[in-house]
Amino acid sequence: MLEQTAVILSELHEQTDRLVLDQYGNYVIQHVLEHGRMEEKSKIVSHIRGKVLPLSQHKFARLALPEFISLVLHWLCLMLHCLCFLLYQQCSGEMCL
Repeated sequence: MLEQTAVILSELHEQTDRLVLDQYGNYVIQHVLEHGRMEEKSKIVSHIRGKVLPLSQHKFARLALPEFISLVLHWLCLMLHCLCFLLYQQCSGEMCL
């Protein structure tokens, strides 16, 4: 079963640019962005990154963008939280600005 999934996901990543533009393929991309493993999500994000404006103007691709944006914002919030935590630890709880 895992072997079959790996083959399907490999094909998905090879076809991400085409799938995101497809009437039904964009739903596959949305599903992986919402329910996939972090590794799968990262690969899709790397395909979409830098193409948001043209994709937002495409009839079908724009449907996958809210899931993409939500995921990226979530990652940014996690990174910011980690950064704040590290700064807090470095300052030993005191204001160091």
